[in-house]
Amino acid sequence: MLGNPRKPKKKAEPEKEVELTKEEALLESRKREELVKESDFKNALDLFGADTVVVKKAVVTGDLMTMTPATNADFTKFSQLLADRAKSFSESPHYAHLVKETVKSLCEPLSVDDVRDLVKILNLLVNDKIKSVKGGKGKPAPKKPGAKLNVKGGANEENFEDHIGDKYDDIADDFM
Repeated sequence: MLGNPRKPKKKAEPEKEVELTKEEALLESRKREELVKESDFKNALDLFGADTVVVKKAVVTGDLMTMTPATNADFTKFSQLLADRAKSFSESPHYAHLVKETVKSLCEPLSVDDVRDLVKILNLLVNDKIKSVKGGKGKPAPKKPGAKLNVKGGANEENFEDHIGDKYDDIADDFM
C-alpha cells in the first residue's frame, strides 16, 4: 500500500471557558437546584407508589402568566409581579380605574374581616399621601381653650375692708 498518507488528526482544541456573569451563574445554579428538586420529587412519588395520585405542583417562575403560587412566599412573589406589571401602566389616565376595578374584583371572595383589614391598610396609605402632600406644613391644630385665671377672684377690695382691725391683725404685727 503505497501510501495512503495519513493526515494527522487535529487535536480537538479545548473550548474556551466562557466566564458567566453573576446573573447567569445564579440562573444556572437555580436551574440545577430545580432539576434536583424535580428528580427528588419523582423519586418520592415512586417510593410511595403515588403514580396514580394527581399531585398539584406549584410552578414558580418569573412569568406572571404561568405562575401558580402555593405558599405564602409564592403569593408574595406573585403579588409583586402583578403589581410591577400594573405599575407599568401608571402613566395612563385610566390607571386609577384599573386599580379600582381590580381591587373590587379581588375583594369579592374575601371575608368581611379581610376586607376591613384592607380598608385599614388603604386608610394608612391615604394618611401617608396626605402627609407627603402637605409636607408636614399645614394649618396648626386649633388650640383648645384652657382654664383662665380669674384675677378678681373671690377677694375684692370690699372684702378686705371687712377684715381691717380684726383679731388676727395683731398676730401679723407681732411676727414682724
